[in-house]
Amino acid sequence: CTTEVKKYQVKKDEISVTVWDSPGLQDGTKNQEEYLKQMVTDCSEVDLILYCIKISDFRFVRGTDNPDVVAMKRFTEAFGTEFWTKTIIVLTQ
Repeated sequence: CTTEVKKYQVKKDEISVTVWDSPGLQDGTKNQEEYLKQMVTDCSEVDLILYCIKISDFRFVRGTDNPDVVAMKRFTEAFGTEFWTKTIIVLTQ
């Protein structure tokens, strides 16, 4: 489980890829504002966002006050609606 925003860089055949791994905004630690500030500062150039949701949790379908909907609203407030044009929602196991 990721506990802080982390940067991973890989270079292969002249192609550089940077992956930012972040804790979930619904991780229960109450550090969401800190995570968002760090992401806004560090992740200024983004081409693709993978938003991962564990399929067995069913959190996403329970209403507007569920953790994923709240997190999605916070991402929109922090990054703007452009954030979602680069996002793929991944259902994990």
